[in-house]
Amino acid sequence: MANTQQRVTNITANATPTPAFNVSEYRTLTADVSGTFVATLQVQTSINGTTWRNITGSTSILNLITGAYLTSGNITGAGLYAIDVSSFQYVRLITTAFTSGTIVVETTTVTTGNLNPTGNSGTVAGTVTANQGTLVSGTAISVVTTASTNASSQKAAAGNLFEITASNPTATAAYVKIYNKASAPTVGTDVPVMTLPVPAGGFVSYVPGGQGKRLTTGIAMAVTAAMAATDTGVAVAGVQIHGTYI
Repeated sequence: MANTQQRVTNITANATPTPAFNVSEYRTLTADVSGTFVATLQVQTSINGTTWRNITGSTSILNLITGAYLTSGNITGAGLYAIDVSSFQYVRLITTAFTSGTIVVETTTVTTGNLNPTGNSGTVAGTVTANQGTLVSGTAISVVTTASTNASSQKAAAGNLFEITASNPTATAAYVKIYNKASAPTVGTDVPVMTLPVPAGGFVSYVPGGQGKRLTTGIAMAVTAAMAATDTGVAVAGVQIHGTYI
């Protein structure tokens, strides 16, 4: 399994690229774009790390906040984006039409998963037998924190948590807490089964793999200001949390 690559780039001029990623062993490149700016980020690919080509098309880049694919292949605003890199050798982002501001780009590679598993075509040899099982699509978690402890119930029954990411564009750390509970947690009393520290200006990703992390009662969540299991500190507003469960 390849090691995850993670980099942060501050961009203040036109035609400025992020560092290039060798993505030959990866499926997805996640880009957390923040800052106040007027510019476009173009995704580019290369087979040799020298000659770069623009990626276009509606199935290459997914806005993880809105759930919509970008029709142009260009990123024009802050957000969290997943880029399908399963067919590429090298990938980078580069500014075009830059007018003003500062763009903060935090990028990380993800080994597993396919951004568009139904978008590929090919020939299957052999015999296909129908009704061998049902493909279950996961339910998305999408939360942006407010200045509170952000207690919520994601699933009021047993479930499997397959992945969770958190992006923190603020200058204050936050702590995402997962509870095995069928209702919103009582923050400060209930004990989480998992805590993800999200540093200031940082990004974290947790992918259990296999069948996911099994929660036998329910999937609940809170976000607080400190690590302690019983912390009741109010979290900073603006942390973006996304995930998938069934």
